[in-house]
Amino acid sequence: MYEYLQLKVKQAEDISKRDTKGKSDKELQRNLQYLLSQVKKLEQFSKDLCQQLSERDDESLRKDYLSTLGKIRNTMQNVSIQRLDHNSAQARNCKNTKDS
Repeated sequence: MYEYLQLKVKQAEDISKRDTKGKSDKELQRNLQYLLSQVKKLEQFSKDLCQQLSERDDESLRKDYLSTLGKIRNTMQNVSIQRLDHNSAQARNCKNTKDS
């Protein structure tokens, strides 16, 4: 990103020179200041965006982690229920076998 912003600064300088050709140094400076302020806004936007993406990634990771924990818990509960059902069925079979 830094390289991109450096490129934009160079472009701002070139555009300012082109747009103010034959004009006073004061106009060149004012135009360059304006263009550099636009680059500064772009820099701030990129920093804000990176921060938001970082925060979203943290939140996304947290949600994924909690979701995975929930799936594991559900799987473990299902396995426990299946074992109980299996044990109950075996107990009934044993009882039925003894009764016969």
